[in-house]
This record gives sequence, C-alpha cells and structure tokens, in this order.
Amino acid sequence: MKRHIVSVFKPHGQGLAQLFGSLEADIMTLIWERQEASARDIFEGLRDQGQRLSYGATKTVLDRLVKKQVLVRTLNGNQYTYRARLDREEFTNSAISEILNGLFNGFGAPAYARALVAYEPVIRPYPGRALVYLAGDDSPAKLPRAVGMWRTLVGQGYEVTIVPGTHGTLLQDPSASHIASLMEATLRKRPSSMFAAVKTRSES
Repeated sequence: MKRHIVSVFKPHGQGLAQLFGSLEADIMTLIWERQEASARDIFEGLRDQGQRLSYGATKTVLDRLVKKQVLVRTLNGNQYTYRARLDREEFTNSAISEILNGLFNGFGAPAYARALVAYEPVIRPYPGRALVYLAGDDSPAKLPRAVGMWRTLVGQGYEVTIVPGTHGTLLQDPSASHIASLMEATLRKRPSSMFAAVKTRSES
C-alpha cells in the first residue's frame, strides 16, 4: 500500500504550515537542519528560538510525527533519535505531487482548467542574437506584435526578415529555399556563434 505524505493540507497557510501544525513545522525544520537529533536536542533548539514548552510536549509531537510516518525513530544507547524519512526537497516535491494529483482526481476537468489558467511559464531569454523570419503574406496587422515579442526573448537583439508565404508554408518550397539562401548569405558574413537561426510564427 502506498504511503501518503500529506495528512492535512491548509491552503491559506504559509510554507510548511500548510502541511503541519505550527510546532510540527518548527520541529521538521530543526530535524532537516540537523539531519538527526534527540528529543532533548529538539527541545533545546525550540527553546533557543524563544518557544516556551515542556520537554514532554516536545516528545509528544515528535512521536506524533513518527506515527504520521514523517519521522523515523531509532534507539541509540539509552535515548531515541529522530530523522526525517525524506530530505526537505524530496518531501516538498512528493507533497506537491500528492496534493495536485488529489485535486485532479477529485475535481477532474475544473481542476485541470484552473491549473491552465494559473500557469505562468518561465521565459529564459536567449543570451545571444537572433535571425527572425516572418511570413509576409500573413495579416500585416499581426507583424508588429510578432516582431515585438522578440524583445523579451533575445538578449542581444535580433534581425527581422520578411519572407514570402504564410506561417503554414514557411517550411515548404519556395519559402523554405528562400529562407535557406538568406541564412547562408548572412552566416557567411558573420561568425555563426553570433546568431541563433530562428523560424517563428507571425501570430501568437
């Protein structure tokens, strides 16, 4: 049977407080920082942070995290030590996957639709310079927008060439042959390392 990472999810909390009680979150942070610690170590760590609680309360929360299968308890000599089953990155990734899968499985299409609306891709501009070929036979009104978007995509500027054809025919002859001859002529004049040859569509 698959072991679940998330036992509770509080969407209005912050960070680990979305998955744990506030004291549990503080304890997990200390465990991940120290990798392994005794109840006494955690108790003193919490006291150093200004928390006023008893040793017994600390041990109760640690044992609760063991029951949740978030921590592993091992007897070393005459005392127990605690460590996390997963490191912080592994736990975070597993928790996120579990929460998302639960939403998608539980709510279906509305959850997928909301995820698509909220998605914001991370755009990393190309650090060099680009050659941009745009289809001249597409709507002229779209050309300024198609050209303008390259300002955020290319770090060292770009050169725009309008070629015959539509977006759907740019990779077919005669448009493809025309683009190839333009690229060859340009690259003969300049070092190839200065450019990224780019075929783009003239509509977004």
